Amino acid sequence: MVPKLYKAADVCELTQLQPYVLRSWEKEFPGIGVQTSPENPRLYRERDVEHVRRIKELVFGEGLTVAGARRK
Repeated sequence: MVPKLYKAADVCELTQLQPYVLRSWEKEFPGIGVQTSPENPRLYRERDVEHVRRIKELVFGEGLTVAGARRK
């Protein structure tokens, strides 16, 4: 079975985040997303979407900083 891949716009819609937030979290959490080639946009697996949701909960829900979310 081929895993479903999402574009950044889809991830932003699913998680209710602005694109700049997702881009900044990609830098802080390098495991988020898959770069298939330099000329193609980054794609996200289902587990990446769940990871973004968890980060969002830690940062916006529990009030942690991004560094605190990374440690947790």
